Amino acid sequence: MGISEDATHQLQAVTTFPELAALVKRLVRAQGKTLRELEKSTGVSRATFSSVLNSKRPPSHTVMSGLVAALEVPAADRPLWMEAWGRLTAAADGGANAEDAHRVAQQLQEALDAERRRYQETVQDIAARQHRLAQALSAIDDRAAARDLHRLTYELCRQYLGLHNRHTLSALDGLTFVLDKNREHDLSVVTLHTALEELGSLASGDPIGLAVRAMLGRTLFDRGDLVAARTHQEQIYEQRRRDLGGKHPDTQRALQALIRTVHEQRDIATARALQQRLEGSPPDQPSN
Repeated sequence: MGISEDATHQLQAVTTFPELAALVKRLVRAQGKTLRELEKSTGVSRATFSSVLNSKRPPSHTVMSGLVAALEVPAADRPLWMEAWGRLTAAADGGANAEDAHRVAQQLQEALDAERRRYQETVQDIAARQHRLAQALSAIDDRAAARDLHRLTYELCRQYLGLHNRHTLSALDGLTFVLDKNREHDLSVVTLHTALEELGSLASGDPIGLAVRAMLGRTLFDRGDLVAARTHQEQIYEQRRRDLGGKHPDTQRALQALIRTVHEQRDIATARALQQRLEGSPPDQPSN
């Protein structure tokens, strides 16, 4: 059960603990919870909850976090309640005790970080399940459904986890792979260019940026734009070789992609030299 926009504004505007208690009591009534149920679900005594709800004492961090959990406040809304509690607690100190104020701020930050981690773990779990389902749809050749599910998964991960998360990268790879299989190359290129723009300067040498550029090289190859694909793949291979060494698996994969493109261009001499490099033997020397 989320909170209304009006309640959000009220949380942001509360200036006293009685005002906060009134909002909590409204949520208790909306949930139909009893003090006994709150005690059972949190381990905090009914007497403590009664004192807090009747404004006889301010809630501690434990009581406040227990209340928002017991009242089934969604994870995305809980920081609003804890922020209001932290603001009032800091104001109650009046700034006279800097150490207590710092402790309150640290507790609030820890609570927010914990909520954020739980939320990210939930998103990652959803993304992993959706990715497996999309792969199953691809396996039965339902490419339209697989594409839509991959896109939904990618947007979910991009929004809540960011582009530097492995689940986001996996979702982007799955989406563009299906788009390429569906011959929707232009849409795949736009999606990848948008990701690279979001990465900004990191797109050139950052491992995530290189991975996205490798996907773009694959898409350009599938579209038949071999010149552009080769340019990307040459740059990726050289960057991998400098950063990781020639024997690293990522470097080898980059070289294999480049060889495939060069061979498709019928540049047989260069393809042979690159293949010899891949196999670890020196390239042929020109004859005198």
